Amino acid sequence: MASVSRRAFLEYGSAAIGIAGCSSYDPRGAAETVVIATAWDEPAREFLARAWSRRISEAGERVRAIWERVAPYEDPVHAVDRIAPDVLLGFADSALEKLAHAGRLVARGDGSIETAIVRHVPLGISSRTDLVESLGLEPIDRPRDLADPRLIDRVDLLDPREDPCAFVWNKSIFDQESTVNGYAELVRIAGNSAPIPRRGASRSIRLRTGRVVAATAAFGELPAIADLAFKRSESAEILERAAIPTSVRNKIGSREFLKMLEERGASIERLDRTILSKTCLFNGLLNDLWGSTLIDAGDELRRAWRDLHAAGRPERVERFLVEPPPWPPASMIELARKEGVKPADSRLVSMLIDQLTDDADRRAWLSENRERPQRPIDRVVLEEIVAVDGGGLATEPRFRGWLRGEWTAWAEQRYRRTARTARGDWTPAHAGRSGTAG
Repeated sequence: MASVSRRAFLEYGSAAIGIAGCSSYDPRGAAETVVIATAWDEPAREFLARAWSRRISEAGERVRAIWERVAPYEDPVHAVDRIAPDVLLGFADSALEKLAHAGRLVARGDGSIETAIVRHVPLGISSRTDLVESLGLEPIDRPRDLADPRLIDRVDLLDPREDPCAFVWNKSIFDQESTVNGYAELVRIAGNSAPIPRRGASRSIRLRTGRVVAATAAFGELPAIADLAFKRSESAEILERAAIPTSVRNKIGSREFLKMLEERGASIERLDRTILSKTCLFNGLLNDLWGSTLIDAGDELRRAWRDLHAAGRPERVERFLVEPPPWPPASMIELARKEGVKPADSRLVSMLIDQLTDDADRRAWLSENRERPQRPIDRVVLEEIVAVDGGGLATEPRFRGWLRGEWTAWAEQRYRRTARTARGDWTPAHAGRSGTAG
């Protein structure tokens, strides 16, 4: 740091930016600042703040750190646009993927993005051991333990579309064995969940009062509660990183901050911008799938799960319940059936495709897919969607909106039929295979 001149810091500093609603004095207006955007609270970042102050003081410089807080559920792109920081600190991989896809991260000449891994956050299951024992359960050590019928309405889950921890935990299960089996495991767990809160603020109260017995959580996320145990999931953790956004004004200061992190033990890793962008689209589709079938259709799922257990959990009916939605989507098959033709010859299906996108290549791919045999949604299907037109189809708002609606309607219908079957009111044709309309 001593080799970095005061002139260099001043040269790469920025002009002041007024903030509406604030006082006329803006401390970020000084050129000798490095603005750091982070979700870490003050105690968590205190040791880095002290380290930076010592480093600058020893170098004879006056480059002050300005800390800007990012709300836990704030969209990372919105946060970067709002703050215009020089450094990002403690951003999860899912956030960096969104920022890379939106072109908000500085890339090297080879297309790589340099990051520093600053913290590993283990994920797992927090459970009330006293309540677990009172229910006659063994200690909750694995995700599949959350599907025990004695925990119906007693498991606390969060919406993976809003909570990064919930997404990473879900994905660790989805990736185990085959994605179809992983999806089935998530359906069983979600069937046991209490109504899923939109925010995690009430989780500690729900555990403390015994409203729920177990919750998926990050290590240290929940405050001290009597008889609360945490079991770490082997394959689920969040990597929190530091990176430099394209909004950087103090380039020397931002590079020096990452250098300080490296010297203090942070692992430097270069990530491919193209891969980050593709992963962002893939994970977005995953969240659409889970959000539609596990959250938005959650009421129907919980009713079906209770009725299934009341009926003795017949294997054939359970297989019907936990299957992923089909691809091509069921509505395409139903539209063709109404016309009495194959999907490839359906005028209604062609009209539907025309409404989903104006792009000729995307329409051609959808038209080709409607002729294929139905198969359960899995990793391969989602990767194929992401690959269409270089990600263009996956970013098409009309297509994504239709797909979310399709999956939600399919899941609601499937869960209602499962409940009726469990009560003896209906028997699913082809249970164990992907049904056409759910």
